[in-house]
Amino acid sequence: MPALPILKLPILVLMKILKTIDIEEVILVSLCSRKMFHLIKNFRDKTEPLDFTVDGEDFSLGDSNIIVGTPDYSFAVFVSPMAKKYKTAESVNINGHLVPIDRAREEEHWNTYWNDEIQGIPAVYEHLSELLEFKGPPEVTVNRNTLWLLSYIEKRQGDNYHLVIGDISEEVCHFILKNYHPKVVRAWLLKDNFPIAQYLNSIESLSGLWRLSITLNDLLNMNCVELNLIGNHFTVSEMERILQHWAIGGFKRLKYLCLCVRDFNMEDVLRELNHTRMTEKREYKCNTAPRTTFSDRLISRNDGVVTSFQCDQPFGVVHFGVWPDSEGNEY
Repeated sequence: MPALPILKLPILVLMKILKTIDIEEVILVSLCSRKMFHLIKNFRDKTEPLDFTVDGEDFSLGDSNIIVGTPDYSFAVFVSPMAKKYKTAESVNINGHLVPIDRAREEEHWNTYWNDEIQGIPAVYEHLSELLEFKGPPEVTVNRNTLWLLSYIEKRQGDNYHLVIGDISEEVCHFILKNYHPKVVRAWLLKDNFPIAQYLNSIESLSGLWRLSITLNDLLNMNCVELNLIGNHFTVSEMERILQHWAIGGFKRLKYLCLCVRDFNMEDVLRELNHTRMTEKREYKCNTAPRTTFSDRLISRNDGVVTSFQCDQPFGVVHFGVWPDSEGNEY
C-alpha cells in the first residue's frame, strides 16, 4: 500500500485524523518533522487528562523512562545507553538531539539511545511536555546516582512535582528530604523505622502505603497540608485529640488527613464537637489520595471553617477533608 501524503490533505480532514489517534501514535508522529510536531500539538485530542511519571532508577540497565498516562492507557519512552542499541534503530530528532529509536521487542514502549542520561531524560521530557502541553506535577523516582534529576525538575518547575521514595538507602532519603522540596512525598517503600516525623514541618504533603514512624505527638506538632497515613493505626482517644486540636485552631495548614482508627465509634469521637449530618454527597479532591466522596458528618469550627468527616468500615479508615478542597471546590 502506498504511503498516505497526510500533509497534503485538507486541513479539516487532517484535524479529524489527528484527533482520533491514540497517545502512542501522537508521540511517534510528532517525531516525523517539526511541522508535524506543531500540527499534532495544535490538533490532537485534548479531552483526556494526562499524567507523567519520570523514573530515573538505573540508566546503566536501560531502565530510566518517562511514562505518559491517560485514564485508559499508558505509553513509555525509555532512555537507554547507546551500547544497547539495536541495528534496526532509526534516528530521530528529540529536542535538538539526533538519537536512535526503536520499538521494544515485547513491550508496548519505545527505546531511545543516548551517550548521556543527563541529556536524554530532560530532552525526552521537554519534547513530551511541550507536545502534550503538560503543566501538571510529574511523579519522579530517583536513586543515589540520579539525584541530579530532582535538581533539573526543581529548576524547571519549582516544587510542582511528586517525589516517589522507592528502594533507596536511609542516607540518600535523608539527603533528599533535607535538600529538595517536592509538593508531595509518596513514601511507597520507606522503612517503618525511618524518622520521617522530623520532616513533618518541611514536607508539604505526605502519603504512605505502609506504616510510617509517626506518633500522635508528631501529628499534633506537624505543619503539613495533606497527610495520607493509611498504614498507621490510632486509638479512638487519639482521634479525639486530633479533632479537638483542629477545633481550637490547630493544624493551621491542614486540608486532608487519612488514617486508621481501631474500634472506631462516631458518637464517641464527635461528642464534644460542633457537628451535623451531611445532607448530600460531596466529592473531595486532594493530592495524596484518590477522590473521596463524603456523605457522613460536617464539623464546624468557631472561625467558620468546616470539614467533612467519615469512617469507612470495616477497616476503620478515617477521612478528614477541610473545605475548600485542593481544586478550590467549596462545600
